[in-house]
Amino acid sequence: MRAPPLRADFVPRPGEAGRIETALLAPRAPDDAALRVVALHGLGGSGKPLLAAAIARTPEVRAAFPHGMLWATLRRAPNLGAILEGWIRALGNTDFRSWAIETRRLTARNGRRRPSEPNR
Repeated sequence: MRAPPLRADFVPRPGEAGRIETALLAPRAPDDAALRVVALHGLGGSGKPLLAAAIARTPEVRAAFPHGMLWATLRRAPNLGAILEGWIRALGNTDFRSWAIETRRLTARNGRRRPSEPNR
């Protein structure tokens, strides 16, 4: 897990944290293989990453995810392909290279359109 460190001026928000923990830790049926997504949203500068980092460090959440957690900050239009590639490598596939990422890099460098792109 590479959650941001908690700052000295972090102010706990037990109400919000409790609701998020409840969503993360809700019991699941044995045959429930659905992906569970929990997202935080709000005004910029309101401390969403720090709140998420504090929750990720609680003993209950760490126990529920004993193999670790994957972390990404989605501010400033991140390269999602690169984030996913990093996660795949972190999970053990160190030889993984995303063909789509390399194609986009080459396309951006030489200005050529991929065959699937419409003319503009």
